[in-house]
Amino acid sequence: MSAPIKTTPGTVPGGRIVHGRAMSGSPNISDIAPPALEREVKSRPKEEPLVKVAKRPMTPAARERRYKAAMEERGWMATAMVAEFAGTTKEGAAHHLRELLTEGLVEMKRDLGVGGNKHHVKFLWRWK
Repeated sequence: MSAPIKTTPGTVPGGRIVHGRAMSGSPNISDIAPPALEREVKSRPKEEPLVKVAKRPMTPAARERRYKAAMEERGWMATAMVAEFAGTTKEGAAHHLRELLTEGLVEMKRDLGVGGNKHHVKFLWRWK
C-alpha cells in the first residue's frame, strides 16, 4: 500500500492558523478577524522607554574612603565579598580594585584551583 495522503494544507511561514487551516497573512485577506489575544496585545498602551540616568564617576578620594571602610582590618577578601561590603556590583568592585592596586592602596593575590578546578582563578584582595 502507499503512504496516506495529507488532505489539509501545510503551514505557511509567517502565517497563522485559523480554524485549522493555514492562512498566508497577506494584506489582501482582510475578512478574517485577528485572534482575541492578538487584539488584546495591540490594544495595550505602549510604555515609554526607560531613561537611563548617567551616573557621575566616583572621585579617587571617595573611592578610597568607600573601599577603605569596606576592607580595612578584614584580611583577605574575595571580589564578591568586597562588592557586598562596598555596596556595589562585582564588576564595579573589580574595576575599582584594579585602580586601587595601581595606586598601591590594596594588595592582590591569586588563589588557584578553587573547588578542585585548576583553571578557575579567584582573586583575593586586602587593604594595605
